[in-house]
Amino acid sequence: MPPFSWSWAAQAHDTLSGDTIRLRAQVQSFGWIYGREKIIPLGKMITAHRGETAVPDIEQWANNIARSTDDKVQISVYDDPDSNTYVLRLAKGQRILVFRLSEAQIHTPEREAECERTLKRKIKDLAQEL
Repeated sequence: MPPFSWSWAAQAHDTLSGDTIRLRAQVQSFGWIYGREKIIPLGKMITAHRGETAVPDIEQWANNIARSTDDKVQISVYDDPDSNTYVLRLAKGQRILVFRLSEAQIHTPEREAECERTLKRKIKDLAQEL
């Protein structure tokens, strides 16, 4: 096993287009610094934006799912930077259900399906309460 390992990292500004991202790695071994770069396609994720700028995208995504599941559900989204989560507030009539999705769930490629299942389950839970 070599005395080093690659550590891949990507920042929001490394997004090349809507569907690719540049990953950079750097490692030091025996006084030498090695660098690598690779460009990978992104899987489906809800938004590439972070923080407050991601809220409109998440809200639009959530409301599209809500309309297909139960058109009486209203969804609003708030960014909670202290806990690195997005708070989703589902309202139907006088009932309100609040839950969170983490930034990792929102921004990790291929986790959109997981978030969609969670949202649909919460909408179903809200409907059962009535």
